[in-house]
Amino acid sequence: MNKIIKKIAFVGPESTGKTTISKSTADKFSEPWVKEIARDYLQHNGPKYSQADIFTISELQLQKENELLNKSEKFLFCDTNLLVSIVWSQFVFGNVSDELNNLFFPQSYAHYFLCNIDVPWQFDPLREHPTQREELFLMYQSKLEKYKVSYSILSGSNEYRLQQASKIILTL
Repeated sequence: MNKIIKKIAFVGPESTGKTTISKSTADKFSEPWVKEIARDYLQHNGPKYSQADIFTISELQLQKENELLNKSEKFLFCDTNLLVSIVWSQFVFGNVSDELNNLFFPQSYAHYFLCNIDVPWQFDPLREHPTQREELFLMYQSKLEKYKVSYSILSGSNEYRLQQASKIILTL
């Protein structure tokens, strides 16, 4: 019997609580959580990166998702996905490579949660754009609309976000 796993992606600008809410949601549903690969990659290779690095990170992110699909029962919770790579490449470099666009399949996710910028910015040496979160948020929202995917905006406290996300996930 083939089980259908619904992938849930958490996206949004830096320091909007993606890791916190994606991990909390995975824990609540007792399902696997795909952590953000970019963080480990940049900590290991240094904070300077190129478009080729974004592509490599994207491949590694997909590889980790595919590994954890086998351990899922109903859901796979993803702290970021390739939409983040696409927005980041566009924002930092002004374009997105054909290779990266070809890797991205927006229809393979059951739902996206776009994390709002209503939480305070927290400094981290890998974070780059504390004053451009609104611009980035709008870029994410625009891409989600363009791809016509199912998405919801998560706002408020971590507890409230978890309540919002859980209600929506139960309807999928």
